[in-house]
Order: sequence, then C-alpha cells, then structure tokens
Amino acid sequence: MDEVRTRIEWLPVIKWHTGRARASPWPTARASYLLMLFLEDDDGRTLTGFVSRSIGDDNLSADLRLVRR
Repeated sequence: MDEVRTRIEWLPVIKWHTGRARASPWPTARASYLLMLFLEDDDGRTLTGFVSRSIGDDNLSADLRLVRR
C-alpha cells in the first residue's frame, strides 16, 4: 500500500470580491472560512480539496481535484 501524506490548512477569514479571494483580518458579512486539504501519494498524485462556509449562511461548498505531477 502506498504511503499517503496528509496536510490540512485552515486559512484565515476570506473576503470574496468579484470572484477573487483576499485575506481580511476582520469577519464581514461576506466572509467565508476555508479548510484546505492536501493528500499526496508516492506516485506524485495529489488530491486537493476545500470546504468553505459563509458567515450567516448554512450552505457548504466543496471542491476536490486529483492532480498528477
């Protein structure tokens, strides 16, 4: 079985602005919390993903991608 390395990063509060994200030190009505996940195996394949949740909104967004280097 291949060894899988895992890295999880909590990003700071993100302020979404015209489709782009900027780090903001203060929560706003448009802020989201982002959890980044990175899984990498010995073959150089990386599964990256994120889960985000907007403040004041019960919806969660998720995205997963398998990338081979």
